[in-house]
Parts: sequence; C-alpha cells; structure tokens
Amino acid sequence: MTLWFPQGHSYTFCGVPAHVYEGLLTAPSKGSYYNAYIRDRYQC
Repeated sequence: MTLWFPQGHSYTFCGVPAHVYEGLLTAPSKGSYYNAYIRDRYQC
C-alpha cells in the first residue's frame, strides 16, 4: 500500500491487512487512523 501525503511525499507499506486498509478508507480522521494503526508498522 502506498500513501501519498498532501505535502507531496509518499510512504509504501507492505503486508497491510485488508481490515486495516478498509479502516483507513472509512476513518473519520485519516491522520489519526494512520498514526494509530499504520505508522511505524508494515515496513517493506
């Protein structure tokens, strides 16, 4: 999974479970969800 940030940079994550990806898509705050469930995890 690759996430693009408003500042123009991107991060790639590997092995992200479907439920985490779907959670990001439906989260009211993408930033809060990213920080809680994705950031510093799923390194390639």
